[in-house]
Amino acid sequence: MQRVNPLLTAVHAQFGYASEDGFVAKVVDASFTVWPGQIMVLVGPNGGGKTTLVRGILGQSAILGGSLKRISPDAVHPLCIRYVSQRSQAGFLGDTVGDELWMAMPSEQDWQRVRDILAEVGLTVSLETRVTRLSGGQMQLLALAVALLHNPHVLVVDEGTSMLASESRQRVVDCILQRVQERSMALVWVTQQLEDIAFAHEVVVMDAGRLIWQGTPHAFFYGDCPSDWKVEGTLLAADCREAETPCRRLGFTPPTVIQIGEQLAARGFSPSELPLHYEDILRGWESHTWQSN
Repeated sequence: MQRVNPLLTAVHAQFGYASEDGFVAKVVDASFTVWPGQIMVLVGPNGGGKTTLVRGILGQSAILGGSLKRISPDAVHPLCIRYVSQRSQAGFLGDTVGDELWMAMPSEQDWQRVRDILAEVGLTVSLETRVTRLSGGQMQLLALAVALLHNPHVLVVDEGTSMLASESRQRVVDCILQRVQERSMALVWVTQQLEDIAFAHEVVVMDAGRLIWQGTPHAFFYGDCPSDWKVEGTLLAADCREAETPCRRLGFTPPTVIQIGEQLAARGFSPSELPLHYEDILRGWESHTWQSN
């Protein structure tokens, strides 16, 4: 992540829509910054304002107060933001897969690049396949391929993998994370699956139109105690282990891997040793880190 020049900066932004009685704000206070190469995972209950905030980022919801700046790293071209939603078919204009991809291609019409991106996301259908014949999951893969063809500065995925089987979903996640790492693409990932928080740089929790919590995955799942709590005295260590974490305080149930981490925390392990991924558990066991206490 490059904290040099931000791509998006919101300060007390308000977003909403027009009604017969005037404008109605669905997002009443949102302040955040999105940097090149940053992964921001947005979670919260249904109806809490997540989709309205996304529409505000895309310029599809009216800004009613505060500010949102979209800053391109390129002095010639505007900031490129692309969107993949749960209902991706609503944005398709072409009759076939090839038509849809052709409309998204740059002027040089590089079909080999198209095939490479289709292979990356795992969409194996013929270019002549009619869009209406695709499954829900295939439509989401096509929407992602179209978005990536634009080489966006910011990719916004709003439940955009919800119709994929677990293996396909993991492939998509790996593909996107590789783009973030190699091209400094920023990712705004909206999800109901708390497991996705593990790959974030920043977690944002939204409810009732407000950003009610922001921080790192470790802080969200394990609390804000200092990383060296084990050497700061048993009283502080006990207080930290018994404190309610932001995840639980905000009404979420932690994923199983985090519940394992909570048990490790109760045994006195520091936050830096607590897992976010199952791979962390395996590495900790193989290195005997967790067998030593």
